[in-house]
Amino acid sequence: MSANRLRVREVVKTVELEPIQLPAEGGGDLHLRVEIIKEHASRYFSRIWKLEFYRVQPSFPQKRGKPRLGPADEQVLVPFDTVVGTVNGASAAKVLRKILKMIQRRFIPDTADSSAHR
Repeated sequence: MSANRLRVREVVKTVELEPIQLPAEGGGDLHLRVEIIKEHASRYFSRIWKLEFYRVQPSFPQKRGKPRLGPADEQVLVPFDTVVGTVNGASAAKVLRKILKMIQRRFIPDTADSSAHR
């Protein structure tokens, strides 16, 4: 492919996991979205997003130099690959299986222990 052509990747699968309850000391639930992206015919990779809430306030419209609208809590998808990692593979199904296992081992440790005893 020449250097001046636009390269496109296709998101071939998107899954949202049910909330993962974190240990009491950290509190809250972890909301994750996993995307499987096709880079070319035989290369797929994962991308993970974490759903977080942020308090945001619009800058405009303003009245006398101050925002007229108050703050609001909004949901934002934040990249989460650096925490879990990225998986590459030859098919979307293999990549999804691998990344779900990694997430499970990382955030649901009891299941990793019980599967070792089977």
